[in-house]
Amino acid sequence: MKLGMKMLRMVLIVSIISMVILTIGINIVFSTVFSKIKVNVENSANEAVKFINVEKLEVVLKNKSMDSEEYKEIQRGLMDFKSSKEVKYVYTMMKQGANDIQFLVDASIEDASELGEKYNAEKAILEAFDGKVSSYKKPVKDKYGTFISAFAPIKNSSGEVIAIVCIDKSVDIFQYMKTALIALVIILAIVTLITSTFISVIFSKNLISNVRKITDNLEKMATGDLTASIKINSKDEIQTIAESIEKFKEKTKNAIYAVNVSSEKVMKHSEILTALSEEMASVSGNVASSIEEVTIKNDSQTTELSNISGLVNNFGVDLHKAVISIEEINSTANLINVKAKHSNEELVVLENSITSIAISVEDIKSKIGGLGSNISEISQISNLINNIAEQTNLLALNAAIEAARAGEAGKGFSVVAEEIRKLAEQSKHSSGNINNLLQGISMESQSVVESSHSAHNILQTQVEVIKISINSFKEIVESIESVIPKINEVNNNIIKIDNHKQGIISKINETSKVSEEISTFSEEISSSTEEMNGSSTEVANSSGDLNELTLELMKAVEQFKI
Repeated sequence: MKLGMKMLRMVLIVSIISMVILTIGINIVFSTVFSKIKVNVENSANEAVKFINVEKLEVVLKNKSMDSEEYKEIQRGLMDFKSSKEVKYVYTMMKQGANDIQFLVDASIEDASELGEKYNAEKAILEAFDGKVSSYKKPVKDKYGTFISAFAPIKNSSGEVIAIVCIDKSVDIFQYMKTALIALVIILAIVTLITSTFISVIFSKNLISNVRKITDNLEKMATGDLTASIKINSKDEIQTIAESIEKFKEKTKNAIYAVNVSSEKVMKHSEILTALSEEMASVSGNVASSIEEVTIKNDSQTTELSNISGLVNNFGVDLHKAVISIEEINSTANLINVKAKHSNEELVVLENSITSIAISVEDIKSKIGGLGSNISEISQISNLINNIAEQTNLLALNAAIEAARAGEAGKGFSVVAEEIRKLAEQSKHSSGNINNLLQGISMESQSVVESSHSAHNILQTQVEVIKISINSFKEIVESIESVIPKINEVNNNIIKIDNHKQGIISKINETSKVSEEISTFSEEISSSTEEMNGSSTEVANSSGDLNELTLELMKAVEQFKI
């Protein structure tokens, strides 16, 4: 609702400003026109003096008779001048006393002023009697119409002002046009204000509804809920944004689902690895215990081994096989340890990738907010351009009609046409602003797309890391499976040693030297077995760490609802 109120407020402000500017412009135009007319009337008044015979005018002043030939001749001269100029009234006035102004000769045929009829002593009239060509600053309205009047002094041969000539030019048409244009501007402003308000309310409601849908969906995504969908059919940039967010959400959902499935598999393999490590440690302990028992018995019965050469040879072969098997077990355990550490590093990379996804999503939300602000500005500028364009078209049409009606008087409309041209230039300038804003929106939309691509690449990295982790754990399982036959072989060899034990005891006196060698070999086997037991413990610890990391990863993924 805040966005809608801002748009409505901006429309109201633009409409009021436009109405005020147009009203001021109309006043300026007509003030200029009236100024030019005033100069023209002053020139006409100064020119009318040349059509008056000063000597005959002095006779009229002296006789003060409207029936004299001098009066009629001056009247005819003024009438000839009037017919040659586009003026309403031409007449002369005289001054009696300080401020007593009277009509002298009137060139009007109908409703002419009588000689001696009094007239108001205006400032401009008094200036003319002082010898200056003067005029009214503004049009004057009376019962005969609206006029611009000018006054010029009439001097005798000695340079004395004996009377003044007065010119009245009608400006009714200009005054009517000014009033009509101002009324038209007010009507257009009211109609435009109502129309733009209605349109902005409808547009803002649709825009706010779509933005609210996107905001609600993003808030759900921020809490981990990826099940909601955005459906907007506005066929504009808002719909494009909603579709981009929907695509990003689907890709994120698929990636999280794949991570969840892979984490469960890693968890299962980790449990199997832990069980195998414990079993291997148990078997290694049994082997060490058996070898220790053999060593003790060999020490206690060294004198009885002198007659068991043949059995000792068999015992040596079996013992050698046991040593080789234990060494292979040790190597396999080391390999398991290395791969477990490598898997731990890969899981750290996976965690960093998920963090990068969160940052990318936040960046997308920020860019969407900036785009909403630019859209608001575009709407405001578009309304301004529409208002100016409509008013310009109407003004141009009215100016053309009035110019055609006025004929020669329509020349004054060139100034009006100039003002219309300025309004058109304002429309072009506003159109340029719209283009700049559209470029900003295009750049931000491109940034949103790049952020989505970045998120997609990060997810691809996660998938690759998970695949590598799965392959590593497969190799660990294969290594464990290869350990089991070796352990069985060691067990079988120990059984054979145990079967030969009775023969060794009966011949121990004959094979004391060989018994000492057997003791040495037994110690080596015991040491190797202890090392294998330590390696098995490390494998178990690594498997436990891997299990904990997998649980943490699954907890992080469970925050998302897919």
